[in-house]
Amino acid sequence: MNVAGEVAKRPLFEEIVDGFFDSQHCKTILMGHVVDISEQWALMHRSDEEKSKLKNRLRRVAGQVDAVQRMIDDDEYCVDILMQISAATGALNKVGEVILEEHLKSCVRDAVENGNEKDREKKLEELIAIFRKYKK
Repeated sequence: MNVAGEVAKRPLFEEIVDGFFDSQHCKTILMGHVVDISEQWALMHRSDEEKSKLKNRLRRVAGQVDAVQRMIDDDEYCVDILMQISAATGALNKVGEVILEEHLKSCVRDAVENGNEKDREKKLEELIAIFRKYKK
């Protein structure tokens, strides 16, 4: 943080990799700006069991990606490499599905049931953006 209490702007990818989140102030960086997410954090907080399941899935994905790298290094058959890439992609997509489901059941549900029009519109725009990303 700088003297004014704002977080220096960083590229979005770096934010995701660093996993920057200031839980004390319930702020995160989004698109290079400090965003107060105290309400969203309360809704999105995952149990240790949920985190453990997601981490296990991600470890499997990492193992599959490592296998792709080894297969390339070992000059394995192209179709076998493509099958491994497909498996890794499918596993990573499953992680995304689980997180999207959690988001729909918590954040979006809360905005629909308790939020004002602005909150509902914001969640709708978020969902549209996510569906566009996943469509690609």
